[in-house]
Amino acid sequence: MDTTTPAPSRSTARTKSGKNQNACDACRSRKVRCIYDGENLTCQGCLFLEINCTRQRPRRKRGPPNRHAQLPERIVGAEAASPTPGVQLMALANPALLNASLSNPSLAVVSLSNQSLSNISLSNPSLSTASLSNASPLSHTSPGVVAASPCSSGSTRPPREPSILQPGPWLGSFAPDAVVSRMLGHWFDKVHPVAPILLRRRFMRRLRNGDAGTDRQFCGLVVSVCAAVAATLPREDHSSVTVSRCLEFIEHNNLLASGFALKAYSLDWCIAMYNLGTAMGAVSDSGLGDMRSFHATSEAAAGVRYLAYYCTHDLDNAEKQLLKRLFWLLFAASCSANILGRLPISLLSQELIDSIPRPLDLTDDQMEPQGLLESDHHVAWYGDSTSYVPGLNSLSDLFKVWHEVQLTPPTPDPSACLGRYLSRVQQVIDNLPPELRWRGGLSRPPSVTQGHEVQIANIFITSLHVRSNLLQKLDPSRRSVLEHQRIVDDLLEILYHLPQAVFNANGSSVVPKIRDIGAAYLEQVEKGGTGEADGDSARGKLERLLRKLDDLDCWQGLGVLEAIQPGHVGSVYSVDTPASDLSMGGSSGL
Repeated sequence: MDTTTPAPSRSTARTKSGKNQNACDACRSRKVRCIYDGENLTCQGCLFLEINCTRQRPRRKRGPPNRHAQLPERIVGAEAASPTPGVQLMALANPALLNASLSNPSLAVVSLSNQSLSNISLSNPSLSTASLSNASPLSHTSPGVVAASPCSSGSTRPPREPSILQPGPWLGSFAPDAVVSRMLGHWFDKVHPVAPILLRRRFMRRLRNGDAGTDRQFCGLVVSVCAAVAATLPREDHSSVTVSRCLEFIEHNNLLASGFALKAYSLDWCIAMYNLGTAMGAVSDSGLGDMRSFHATSEAAAGVRYLAYYCTHDLDNAEKQLLKRLFWLLFAASCSANILGRLPISLLSQELIDSIPRPLDLTDDQMEPQGLLESDHHVAWYGDSTSYVPGLNSLSDLFKVWHEVQLTPPTPDPSACLGRYLSRVQQVIDNLPPELRWRGGLSRPPSVTQGHEVQIANIFITSLHVRSNLLQKLDPSRRSVLEHQRIVDDLLEILYHLPQAVFNANGSSVVPKIRDIGAAYLEQVEKGGTGEADGDSARGKLERLLRKLDDLDCWQGLGVLEAIQPGHVGSVYSVDTPASDLSMGGSSGL
């Protein structure tokens, strides 16, 4: 009887040839044998690759740490590091906060809301004072603000300044009340005629009622007015208030949100951004080409467009008039930048600009009559019964003529086109109201204020600048030398007859225009090949023009001196200065 040995079954063979359960992760992923010596903790494959071997580690602890398993450890660590142990535990006892911490480990340790704080105080009275009075992270955050623990992430974010989160008042920490009141008085007495965008009675009433301590945008508006005054009237005493100080204060206290942080446009915000844009352009070496000035003015233009298109029904009659005034001031600023070779702001197309109505010729008393309750607080002001809107509308007419020329295609007869537009500029000057007409050396009538003289200087110098630019664009030939000469004669007449205070109120807005007119005249003189007598006459006119520029272009002080590099050329030029250098530099508001 034959005896045969039974063949081993497949199941038995599979059992004997089982996988090595102690293989390291590297060999297992590469699907190779994990060969190692009994005494060596690292297998030969990992030793060859010079990597860490995981053979001796339990398989359940080889992967990335489990955030759910590590949550108790983080809680214990946070409790040990916190000056108020138990606060974080009570916060995580809230199911909503616990779920949020599981989905986002960086929020595992959070600050408490008012409700959780009250629960802590009731359950543990010893924590009620420790968590609020001690140097705890909760003591510098407002209710509802989530503050991550320094242990929650590798990179700790610096805490925000307390003044940003705390409510006002802010104005008291900006400057003394006397300084702010003096600067606001300078605005309404000297700057308001060229920028009538504030209703004084309403503005001062809001200031007395304490709106600057509760309304961030209104406080930012007040500070922006101070910045505009500091830039426009650098010769006045403003204590420690400068444009840089105003910008730092607004940014530090988050008074004027910008970009995506802005929730809604308002008239206060638009006026404040316009003031800041003109102030930064006035003190910057780049003038209207300053990046921050361009950004602020562009944001003001965007807000004005939005309010005019969507929100006019939310504005009262006085606010609608102020919005129109601000729009045409922005239009003038855009045209001025374009004439001087700077990037203009984007406002509206020519068709839409023509459809924008002009502001009405209304005084402050007509826009908002004085109430009986404020009769004791309101101080009489010459602007209550005087309107400066006609001057603003005339300035807009001048810039509209120039703007229309830029959109006109070239014509075969440029001389006729030039004559037509020059006559329109002269028509605007001829149609000025009596209080804005040129009187030469005659004394002003009783109805004419110094604010009207400020507007006269601005309007007439702007008209000469527009005429000079049109000559350069439409007739850059030698025949235009005589016309440029007449423009310079009129400019010198204005500069040497109006008082210095008139030009001080215009700030630096007229300085680049005067430079540009002088540069165009010098360029034509160099091309004209005039005789010796005419050359001496032109030299004398340019010398008088440069002397006046030295008086108008006010030195900003030691801060500017420290920023001047060696070899920097200031506002003092010689008559032999090239025309291109004469037109450079300076800053402008409008």
